Amino acid sequence: MIAPTTKDHYDQRPRNEFRGSFEDYERNRVLPEFFPEVDGTVEVLDVGAGEGLIACWLRSRGYRVTAMDFSEQAARSLEELDFPTIRRDVQDLPWPMEKECFDLVFWGDNVEHLFYPMAVAREIHRVLRPGGALAVEPHTFL
Repeated sequence: MIAPTTKDHYDQRPRNEFRGSFEDYERNRVLPEFFPEVDGTVEVLDVGAGEGLIACWLRSRGYRVTAMDFSEQAARSLEELDFPTIRRDVQDLPWPMEKECFDLVFWGDNVEHLFYPMAVAREIHRVLRPGGALAVEPHTFL
């Protein structure tokens, strides 16, 4: 038997496996310090959005969120939540959007899975507006 790909793994896992309380994930408890409530004009790209936990939270704080994930199951969930959704492996470059189209990119819990994170970082730089920000958080175990 051939080992499944990472995409297969995420497409075959039980739906909503990672849904739960936003506060259940320790990292999320500090996010309010970095993401103040805004007026609905800040455009965010959530890279590796999964089933939308961060995207939903950002939207609740007034951010306009576009979600990107390579899992068909995650993309369906994101679309059901009414997020503009890009079904794509983040390493499939270049991304299908114009340059300088986001004010903020949230890149959490997938950078450590990539073979070419610096190429993805360059693409993030391309899609960020001048003065935009990148929030990156690798999944860590201590």
